[in-house]
Amino acid sequence: MLDLLYLSFVGIDDKNYKGVNNKILGQLDALESLSYSTKLLTFNKNGLIIYEKESQKLIKPYRIKRMLKNYRRIGFVKEIVSEIVSQNPRILYIRYNLSEPFFISILKSVRSKINGIIVVEIPSYPYELELNPIKRKIDSIFSKNLNKYVDYLALTTKKYDSIFGVNAIYIGNGISMNKSFEVNNKKTNKLILSGVALISNWHGYDRIIRGLRSYYDSNNSVEIEVRIIGLGPEYHNLIRLVERMNLTNHVKFLGICEGDKLLDEYAKMNMGIGALGIYRKGLDEAVTLKIREYCAFGLPFIYAGNDPDITGKFEYALQFPNDNSDIDINKIVEFYDKISSSTPDYKEKIKEFAYENLSWESKMKDFLLKLDSYRDKIIEDKER
Repeated sequence: MLDLLYLSFVGIDDKNYKGVNNKILGQLDALESLSYSTKLLTFNKNGLIIYEKESQKLIKPYRIKRMLKNYRRIGFVKEIVSEIVSQNPRILYIRYNLSEPFFISILKSVRSKINGIIVVEIPSYPYELELNPIKRKIDSIFSKNLNKYVDYLALTTKKYDSIFGVNAIYIGNGISMNKSFEVNNKKTNKLILSGVALISNWHGYDRIIRGLRSYYDSNNSVEIEVRIIGLGPEYHNLIRLVERMNLTNHVKFLGICEGDKLLDEYAKMNMGIGALGIYRKGLDEAVTLKIREYCAFGLPFIYAGNDPDITGKFEYALQFPNDNSDIDINKIVEFYDKISSSTPDYKEKIKEFAYENLSWESKMKDFLLKLDSYRDKIIEDKER
């Protein structure tokens, strides 16, 4: 019997969701290292596939060229259910997209056909402010049905014991430590702060740009350069803000960087820029992947709001208020000077923290231990 089947509605080859797919594959790699057999049921450009150890088996092709969101068509729902039943996993693990009629129909059909545990991972909660009014209304109606078919929710926040009447287990976010995070850092005479993201307003990069303007207006001596890596809906707004504040010599926009080009950027960084505007999503706590990647590279970073794996537990991160105030650049300069002078081996200490606390292997192991404590009872209850 298959230990875990992962169902994702995000196209495995969709470049707009590369970070999401890296996370999913990282979770699966971690499970394999823990001796769990796994498969991924998802989509690629051709249709519905089973993905297993980098091999892809086409289950059902698209009849015509369609957007990936059209998994909701009834034909695909039937094929999804059929494949899940065929695999008969001990754990069906689903990345949550939205509660709507066809998603609920998948859950309803599967629930009556398999004895395994059904877990739905909600990557961000609450998420209402991320939805348009129509989707928000649809989700509010159909999410009420989740407790009929789902055993557990996997959450990236510790704030909730249950949501939608379903018990919640904290999983957090992790990083894959099976790839190289070694770079030869390049010495410069300036302090380089870099943010890597699919740039949205909740990243709050405008806060650091405004802070940088105030910093230079005060004639501070340490040269600061902000490098923004990636594209996204907020990209052009930030460019206009930088131009309006006459900061083009101090803020660089790199666009999308991958492979060696991205590694080269990590080698230039002194500190990473985490999310600075999660309050714009109605959140005071978030577990973002990017700051975990900064840790894997041995980089200190700044962020706003709370992170249950970082806040109060990690001395190489500088936390700012989760609001719209300008970022105080002087505090960043003082913070970096302090750790680089008092702890010369801080990079190794940061990497050690990442391996012990932020790897997907440690995250999935903790999650499975929590799940294992309930599995026998749940299966027994279903068989009565």
